[in-house]
Amino acid sequence: AGKIVLPGLIDARTSAGLFGDGSGFQNADHEELTDPDTAWVRAVDALNPADPVFEDARQAGVTTLLAGPGTTNVAGGLSAVVKTAGETVDAMLVNEPAGLQIGLGRPPVDAYRSKNKLWTRMGVVGLLRERLTAARALLGKQERTGEAPEPGTVPGKDFRLEPYAGLLRGEYPARVRVASAEDAWTALRLADEFGFDLVLEQLTEGHLAGLPEELAQRGIPCVVGPMMKAAKTPETQSLTFRTAAVLAEAGLPIALCTGHPSRPVRYLALEAALAVRAGLDEAAALRAITLNAAAALGLADRLGSIEPGKDADLAILYGDPFLPTSRVTHTLIGGQVVHQLEYEKEVSEC
Repeated sequence: AGKIVLPGLIDARTSAGLFGDGSGFQNADHEELTDPDTAWVRAVDALNPADPVFEDARQAGVTTLLAGPGTTNVAGGLSAVVKTAGETVDAMLVNEPAGLQIGLGRPPVDAYRSKNKLWTRMGVVGLLRERLTAARALLGKQERTGEAPEPGTVPGKDFRLEPYAGLLRGEYPARVRVASAEDAWTALRLADEFGFDLVLEQLTEGHLAGLPEELAQRGIPCVVGPMMKAAKTPETQSLTFRTAAVLAEAGLPIALCTGHPSRPVRYLALEAALAVRAGLDEAAALRAITLNAAAALGLADRLGSIEPGKDADLAILYGDPFLPTSRVTHTLIGGQVVHQLEYEKEVSEC
């Protein structure tokens, strides 16, 4: 009585569990910075169920999140969707691989320019095009010879091309970090050229003229954020909380994210609240951290709303979810209480 019951909140882009809070480089397992192309690494191999981020998430009513490699590399690796409770990775796992994480723009150039591996956006996209072309040739050879491998094996024994081959087979989307509008247009061009599914992430300039309408026409899933940061680089000079509203007004079912550890996952509802203050409809903001987020992860048939047959993941609150004074009193995952405020425990025991 007197509470609000919501579907469990969903953070559609993080590196949670891959970057240990407060532990420095010893647990910084979210980026394999030995090469700009590390498509072959998997987030599931570094995920730490004991990371405090998952307790923080449960306390904030976040029940599911995408845990993926960072986007400093051109291809960072394969991400996973996990629940925020469980003693083992297998117990938490919802879907893996959930996408190939790709980073366009300046971060790969800034990271590898000193190593004389990348100097321009042209080089970033050229590297991707070379890998995708090789993977397409490999798939063509398999079709001609009938040598398609058994599930779980490496086609053509080319371990490093397999993530791209899986992308071209439609097994998962490319989850592409695009800060600038030019990077978003490049991602669309690559998807057209090679025929893979696409999810755009970050979208700092997603509100610029022409892009919202194009994305809406194509029905491209968009994960906006994190937005709570300073505009201190050329890629973030156009940063505004209005981006979410502009994309939603164009007809896009946007999702929001914290990008943890860029911003703590517990601030997911706050990201949505600040987008509301900038013009995003409240209902759209709620969908952006529930049903639309589930859709961006390819899991709308299982998560994101309270319906018969879906996972019993719930967040129960005192107060409006977009007010900073609200409190999550209970979080349920699979029908089991995984978080309960201490004073609520005391009341329930009376």
